[in-house]
Formats: sequence, C-alpha cells, structure tokens
Amino acid sequence: MSSEATPISETNISERIYQLSNLAATDAPLRFGEGDAKRVSDIGSGLDGDFDYDYEGQEEDEEEEIVEMSEAELIAMLDGERDPLSVCQQLFVKSYEDKLDAAADLKYLSKSQIQELYNEGYFTMDWDASLVAATRVEIMDLINTQQIKLEPAGHQPGTVDSTSDDENVESSGAFCASFDSRARGDSISFLKVDESPVHDTENLSQMIALYKNIQRDLKNVINLKHESAEYQLALYPGRGTHYEKHRDALPDDGSEWDQRRVTIICYLNSEWKEADGGHLRIYKPPMTGGDQVEIEPQAGRVIVFLSGAIDHEVMPSYAERLALTAWCQ
Repeated sequence: MSSEATPISETNISERIYQLSNLAATDAPLRFGEGDAKRVSDIGSGLDGDFDYDYEGQEEDEEEEIVEMSEAELIAMLDGERDPLSVCQQLFVKSYEDKLDAAADLKYLSKSQIQELYNEGYFTMDWDASLVAATRVEIMDLINTQQIKLEPAGHQPGTVDSTSDDENVESSGAFCASFDSRARGDSISFLKVDESPVHDTENLSQMIALYKNIQRDLKNVINLKHESAEYQLALYPGRGTHYEKHRDALPDDGSEWDQRRVTIICYLNSEWKEADGGHLRIYKPPMTGGDQVEIEPQAGRVIVFLSGAIDHEVMPSYAERLALTAWCQ
C-alpha cells in the first residue's frame, strides 16, 4: 500500500475498505471525502460493497473536503460505534449452540473451545511437541535449499490462495505494496499447501491436516465462505525484531465475501525460553475487559482467534521465531 494518500471516490471506497480488511497495521493515511466516514461505517455494518451513494443536492463538479485517516483511526472509528467482538459474533450461525450439543458436529475441537472463541474472541491449545520439532526441521531444510523462499513482509506480489481447490481467494500480498520496516521485522512466504514442495513433506503435511481439522469444525458453527485457507510462514531473525500492534481484518458480521474471519497460528520454536522473547500480546476486546494477555511462542502452542476482533502484537524477539499462520475466510 503506497504511503501516499489517495482520494476515495464513490467508485473505489468499497475497494479500499476491502483492501484494508486484509492488511496488517500501517501508518499510511487514507483520504476520505467529506461524509465518507459515515459511508465507511455503513459498509462495515453490512451494506453491499457496490451499493450506490446518494449525492442528491450536490453538484457533480463540487470539490469535496479531503480528510486523512490511517488504518488505526478507521478501526478506532468502527470500534467506537460497536465493539468488534459483538460484530464478529454474528459470524456464528444462529443455531451454533444447538450444534455444539450434537457431538457428531465437532470432530477435533471441544465445545468449550468454541464457546471461548465466541465469548472471548480467542482460545489456545497445544499440539504434539515432537511433531512440531520434526516439522521445523523440514521447514528449515526447505528454506535452506530455496524450495521455500522468504521475502521481507509486505514486499511480495499477490498470490493465489494456498490451497488448490478454490482459485478465487487471494493472499494479502496482493495489497501489501509497501510496509515501514520499523513496523515489522519478519520475512514471510505464502505456501501452496496442496502443491510441491509442501505436499511432498511428511511432518509438515501432518501439521497442515491439523489446521484443516480445525477449519472443518469451525465451518460447522461459523460462516466461512471458502473451503480453503491462506497459509503464511513467518520467520523473525531475532535481534529485537517485532511486529507492531495490528488487526488482521476489519470487524466482520458475515456480509463481506473475501474477509479473513478466523486466524490460526502455530509456533514452531523447539528450544524457546523466556529470555528469547517474541511473545504474542493479545489485546482483549473492550466487552471482555480489554486486558492484555501474552502467549508464549513455544513449540506446539496454537492460538485461534476472530480476525476482525483481536488486536495483537509480536513483542521483540531475541532468537529465531518461526510461526505458521492460516487465515480462514
């Protein structure tokens, strides 16, 4: 996203809001015409992205007053109108509590985990540490042999969704033209998990299957519109690298199509210790108390959260920090 602000017209305001929904935090300002802030909130509350605006009483050649708004300001404006968790709770199907009572509907997750996701916006779990350790070895080998190529975050061209069954999903790289390197210090690669080399691995493939298990269960209770997910590998080199507070998507009630709705992160740091840092700091939504919680990025620790409700931040990391993220839309 260019750091130069561009006016948002009646034909491209929805597109720019959609772009924001898949971006992490950046200080690049948005520029809105007078009255656009009201229309932004309308879009966020569920109006169709291509609806017509009423310019009755305005001359076509009338010059609008331009105001600047950063992504953080936009999110703050939307959050001020309605708590982001209450918006994202609308993603859950109306009968989700009834579904939780039917054991057959949940194959992998527990009823309490789903309820925690609904009530708090996130939950954590742990995967087998030996599988995670073996997966890390495979991943580092693929990186060292250039079969997986890492690039500084935000400087990759757009890529098609990481699985091959749905070619309509695009990764956020399509919109990340540039980032201030001071905001985040990781290098990333978007993975096509159903293609080589990922598909040919033993342990990484087993881990991807765990992500898909979570997604299948979530699809029983949450309005997920795509069968596939977007997978990103992120490596922090240590040296105090971090990622500033951000959100993965705008608050979403289910009315938008290509929105990140659920984020799943697994950490692959086999020998992590407290002095290594790199905690994930979670900012709980106001309706749950607004507390901060720090998640240790130790091997096998998994966090699942509602993408449009949870602000989060990667604290300074003083050792290599490896994580695999999946975004379900």
